[in-house]
Amino acid sequence: MIIPKYTPLGDLYKSNAVLSVPKYQRTFDWGKSEVFEMITDLKTAMSAEKQMFLGTFVFDISNKSDYKIVDGQQRITSFTLLLIACRQLAKKLKFHALAQEIQKKISFTDETTGEMVSERILVSSSISDVFKHIADESWDGEFPTKIGNKQVKRQSTKLKALYGFMYEEISHFGKSDLTSFLKTVYSTYV
Repeated sequence: MIIPKYTPLGDLYKSNAVLSVPKYQRTFDWGKSEVFEMITDLKTAMSAEKQMFLGTFVFDISNKSDYKIVDGQQRITSFTLLLIACRQLAKKLKFHALAQEIQKKISFTDETTGEMVSERILVSSSISDVFKHIADESWDGEFPTKIGNKQVKRQSTKLKALYGFMYEEISHFGKSDLTSFLKTVYSTYV
């Protein structure tokens, strides 16, 4: 049974459940044109101080700790990548408290060590190794070609292009603009 629920993205990122892309889903394939449209819409909503509707997401919530993304993985993956870019910008601006708050949306953290336990979204296997790497708060901004013994150049190439584009789109933000932008992101509803 489908139960529709109006949900701001900020609430979705506060959930105790992992959001995971099932293996049967297609790979992550959004490119710059889709991301450009997403960021343009966000900036328009930010300047108009209005909520943006992102469309319908469908989750299989039969497992209360692991919501399977049936529809919406391209959008939620892209928004999470955008949050990583916002986190990195907050660090650059020496807005460390904000960077830590953004990190809470990106990953689950061990409250005793402060270290990442898991990403909040387990993305398509086509980008999962590099996505996990950059989701970590300690990420240095470099995209690896190898993680352990695994070659990840293709994953890095895909994510680096999108991340670089996203970061460039927000790089001119100061602290107040970044805060306003994040309010728009978190209030965007599905």
